[in-house]
Amino acid sequence: MNEIVRQKYIDELDLFFNKKVIKVITGIRRVGKSTLLEQYKIHLLKENKITTNQMFSFDFNDIKLRKLSYEQLYDLIIAQANSEKTNYLFLDEVQEIKNFEHCIISLFENKQYKFDIYITGSNSKMFSSKLATLFTGRNVEIKVYPLSFKEYFEFVKMNYNIHDKYQVFEKYLKYGGLPICLDSFNQPLAIETKLLSLINDAIEKDIFSRHKVENVNEFKKILKYLIVNIGQPISTTNIANTIKSNNKSIVSAKTIDRYIDWISEAILIYRCYFYSFSTKSILNTAGKVYAADTGIKNSMLNFEINNRGSLLENIVYLELLRRKNKTIFVGKTKQNKEIDFIVENGSIKVYYQICENFSETTTQEREISSFSSVKDSYQKYILILYGEEKTTKNGIKIINIIDWLLNEEN
Repeated sequence: MNEIVRQKYIDELDLFFNKKVIKVITGIRRVGKSTLLEQYKIHLLKENKITTNQMFSFDFNDIKLRKLSYEQLYDLIIAQANSEKTNYLFLDEVQEIKNFEHCIISLFENKQYKFDIYITGSNSKMFSSKLATLFTGRNVEIKVYPLSFKEYFEFVKMNYNIHDKYQVFEKYLKYGGLPICLDSFNQPLAIETKLLSLINDAIEKDIFSRHKVENVNEFKKILKYLIVNIGQPISTTNIANTIKSNNKSIVSAKTIDRYIDWISEAILIYRCYFYSFSTKSILNTAGKVYAADTGIKNSMLNFEINNRGSLLENIVYLELLRRKNKTIFVGKTKQNKEIDFIVENGSIKVYYQICENFSETTTQEREISSFSSVKDSYQKYILILYGEEKTTKNGIKIINIIDWLLNEEN
């Protein structure tokens, strides 16, 4: 079976090759960080940028390596280093080493040996807090996301000889784009098992092992509530009231907000905040949440898909993240209507509405009216799965969501 080469991430890493910055590769568990690291090493060797004796790799999924202290790891690396050449250091899941950052900073600032350092990890907060504090301006984060639909479709065409984009998209909508699922493309039970295992690992290793969760059952109920309600406005107070009425237990809004932060740090969900057109500011609310992958949501609901619209939104949100947009908000107009996404890159804005079936006149009027109070001339899109593609007299482009996903220029 042919492997998916994550070329965009390889190209991004190349931008920082031999630069005096630590390359930090982050992403949800099983998203392919280790594979990317291996692909990049092969790329460097193939391009004759480095030699094998300059390369040092450590995989901290190895239980023996996890027993090392950060001092022992430092000594082990220094003992193998070459003082006459650059040493290329690849550390996979380095967060498994307690206080690893002290080893990294000592290697980074070593005067006798020159290191070009690449590290991976699953917990975003760990890197953003520890490394950013120690290496302000000296580290760059490469965020790895599940496969784009373009990557997914290319793989399926190549390995399973399926060329119907709608047929493949239905699989993508249901099972998501995590690479671990593709070798089980025609085995739904195997995919479900892998996804549930991933969620449990993320909860146990990226949340419970790092934070004190007083009530595990309540935490899991909050996680499921968030996942079930992706694409819906969330309120920590409403969640607290729901738990109280359903389970006769009390969890404060403050505790729920803290749990949401921890779930975000484990990269199981993303938060997307509201932008108010009335106040021209970001609203101080919990906003909306989106899953790190649609397969994660569906696996927690036994793959009973009851809200395809929210899954389409989720797919678009992740694609907007992949395309390196600086900020993404949900719009709240003066008429209290929602615009699904507002993307800002500097002074440039782009607006997106997502609609599964655009065939009915009432649906068309509703979706187009969401833009009625937006008076600027920035591009506006309505991404649809079914219905006529066209450009309205107001310049709103209505295009097929699958084609938009396959054409990264839009």
